[in-house]
Amino acid sequence: MFLIYRPPSSNNINNEMLCNVIRNAPKDSLFIGDFNFPKINWNDLTCDSFSNDFMNACIDNNFNQHIDFPTHNKNNILDLVLCNNECVLNVENLGPLSNSDHVMILINTCFDFVNSDSNEIRLNWSKANIDELKNEIVS
Repeated sequence: MFLIYRPPSSNNINNEMLCNVIRNAPKDSLFIGDFNFPKINWNDLTCDSFSNDFMNACIDNNFNQHIDFPTHNKNNILDLVLCNNECVLNVENLGPLSNSDHVMILINTCFDFVNSDSNEIRLNWSKANIDELKNEIVS
């Protein structure tokens, strides 16, 4: 599963990197996020020239886009649910959260998640010394 945020001001290099992630995604991949491609019409698969590479990367790699309602208050579909298998069962618009310009999305899937009994060390970022991290980065 991939969670994506592509800023509206994203440049061509970032767009190409996103397309490469789509092209190289393994089977049974799910991409969810705010992709900010307002000029793609997912019903008839048309778009402007700026969005063309992204849309073609999705189509060429068998990704289906599952949102069929506007996700932004300007009546655009900016938030996408892309999957290259049949794992998405339902997508529902839950309306905006507070004064957000995007809607909340409920996604029902049929993924089987495996609980790993790994001994991998995981950091608890809620206990991090943020001020010290900032100082370390600036130094």
